[in-house]
Amino acid sequence: MKLDYKSIIIYGILKAAFFLLLPLIVISVLSDQGIIEFSPSFIVSILVMGIIGVIITIIRHTPAKDSILREVIGIGLAIYNGLYLFYIFGGFSGGLGTYSIQTTNLEAIIGLQLIAWILLIGALLNTVFYLVKIIEAVNKKRKSKIREESKQFKIDKRLKIGKLLLNLFLVCFIISVGLSGMYISFKVKESYQFNWDTAGTIINYTDDSIEIITLFDLINPGLYSVLDVVIDVDIYTINTSDVTQLSLPDNTKIGEVDNMAYPMFPRGSLSIDQELIVDVFPQYVVGLITFDADLLLDVNFRCLYATMDIFVMTNVTVKWTKLI
Repeated sequence: MKLDYKSIIIYGILKAAFFLLLPLIVISVLSDQGIIEFSPSFIVSILVMGIIGVIITIIRHTPAKDSILREVIGIGLAIYNGLYLFYIFGGFSGGLGTYSIQTTNLEAIIGLQLIAWILLIGALLNTVFYLVKIIEAVNKKRKSKIREESKQFKIDKRLKIGKLLLNLFLVCFIISVGLSGMYISFKVKESYQFNWDTAGTIINYTDDSIEIITLFDLINPGLYSVLDVVIDVDIYTINTSDVTQLSLPDNTKIGEVDNMAYPMFPRGSLSIDQELIVDVFPQYVVGLITFDADLLLDVNFRCLYATMDIFVMTNVTVKWTKLI
């Protein structure tokens, strides 16, 4: 049997480029920029699985063209490709495909499980291409040679076009999600407003209430809408001027708002100075009226963006000035 060295070399190099070189370059860039930190075990897994993928690709192109063995190996390779991509996008992780991005004041957790499943399904659909070719090869002897070759050419052409369109769709979708997501901005401002309700009793503060209104901007210039937004805000004291630490102690949660829901921020939208109204717990209202403090606004932001579940944790520190 004469080996097809040209196919072995070309497909081997392509597999090494996409399964080894490209992932390692992406990992290196993201790690160097401090965007995502990858564990050593994950990097080793990429190397091992990439090398195995290259070996299977070389083996697949060793048998003669149009042989049943070549297509059988092709089925195995398509399944392996799907499992590899499923692993890359976190499909096997305990968090069902979550990646964490950390900066000084922000931590984002991105769920890529749906993309992982789409890639797996796409790879498994590629197995249909090889399965049909196996069936054609088995049934080839039952029909006339001219008729069979003509029909096989048409089927092969349609399958190749369908396979190409599917892969192009998946690649374009993932690229569009990545590029669009890069430009989404969620920022909590380092300023606030407040409402002070004296309940009609100017001298007595015990029946007063305070609302702290924090503002955020959500800029979405991307191709997809930001959906099902839910925001939680907790306010903590850091340093207060209360010497006794009774009315307004340090390191204490003094207010919160849970599950503030926004149905959608449309694509191409610029949402500025969106309000989050936080009620201060009654037992700390007097303390805020009479003492200065540094306040930590701890914000949790959840949303759905182009099949991705995104969870962002950020915080800002603001100066609170006593009201009397």
